[in-house]
Amino acid sequence: MSKGVYFGFEIEDSGVGISDSDKTHLFEEFGMGLSQVNINKHGTGLGLSICKKLVKLLGGDIRIKSVLGVGTIS
Repeated sequence: MSKGVYFGFEIEDSGVGISDSDKTHLFEEFGMGLSQVNINKHGTGLGLSICKKLVKLLGGDIRIKSVLGVGTIS
């Protein structure tokens, strides 16, 4: 059995957080949060889905922990 190397990265912010309903679609293609905060922001909703696919191809995992009104760790 070969030994592997594990790298862990966390990015934390103290922003508005993400609701539970928005978290379920966050890593899907074209999935963008529907909260009031995101209504005026533009984008395709592809960035996080691409990141997730790349991480999975490399044998990793990507997750998010967020509390609405508190912030996010991913």
